[in-house]
Amino acid sequence: IYFSSLVLLILANIILSYFPPPLLPALWILLLGIMSPLSILYLTLNPQKISPKLFFHQESIPAIPAWLWWTLGWLAVILRLVKLTTLFQWPFKDEGIFGYFALRLCQEWNGALLQGLNQMPTLFTWIQSLFFSVMGPSLFSLWFYPAFWSLLTLPAAWFASRKYFSRSASALILGVTAFGFWPLLIGRFSTQAVFMVFWEWMEFLALGAFLNARPNEKNKRLFLLAVTTGIGFYTYLSWPAVACLAALALLGNPSQPIRNRLFSFSLFSMVCGLLILPLALSYMGGLDYFHHLWSLGSNHHWAERFQ
Repeated sequence: IYFSSLVLLILANIILSYFPPPLLPALWILLLGIMSPLSILYLTLNPQKISPKLFFHQESIPAIPAWLWWTLGWLAVILRLVKLTTLFQWPFKDEGIFGYFALRLCQEWNGALLQGLNQMPTLFTWIQSLFFSVMGPSLFSLWFYPAFWSLLTLPAAWFASRKYFSRSASALILGVTAFGFWPLLIGRFSTQAVFMVFWEWMEFLALGAFLNARPNEKNKRLFLLAVTTGIGFYTYLSWPAVACLAALALLGNPSQPIRNRLFSFSLFSMVCGLLILPLALSYMGGLDYFHHLWSLGSNHHWAERFQ
């Protein structure tokens, strides 16, 4: 009954997300495909026998046959590549701006760590310039580039999840990553966001490798986590939030005594600090874009700041 309810929930969400029906059929799908399965699960599951450990570490869905893995895998690939150059008539502003920067790097490498008036880190554009060098600049290579990162996100999500969860829970996470609306959507836009999602999974993988490492491998895994975190600062402006969560995971690790946590955090911070030092020095000229986005920035009136 649980597996049937899960399948019904997934089908209902797919229909409502990708094939939105008129209002009345949508309400019936909401009632029969979402509210009813949730009600059945709520009434039949025993909360006293459920724990996060039980859900995440035990097998809760039947074994998936190989043919179904291949079918779903090819479907995930097709959804990311279908209408690659015809879904949009023309690149939107950010795609054009950063595509232009990548073209300039193909002509002359400048090594700058920041680009544009909004002072974006350049790692995404550096790799895009390699794409343009190999494939040639075109609408196909412009939009194949984010599709490439979106596809790489799938194995990253699977291997990272397996560091923490059972095969069943990892398969569900992979399914959401492969067919969820927003992972598919950002894979269509040639911006830093799709690259950052891929690197978030790499961060999750590195953190899991550290948490599950043997005592004699802890320092090596911690160094790998620190390097992954430090590189993340070169992906997108919002990476500091991810870095803070990784640091909190080190400080809040219940399997380690306080002394070991503080040592891990200190080593982690030192390696990260060395890696992001060149980027920090590049920002010494000013943080105009941060100041522009910040609600307390001088370009906002007091009423706007309050909102």
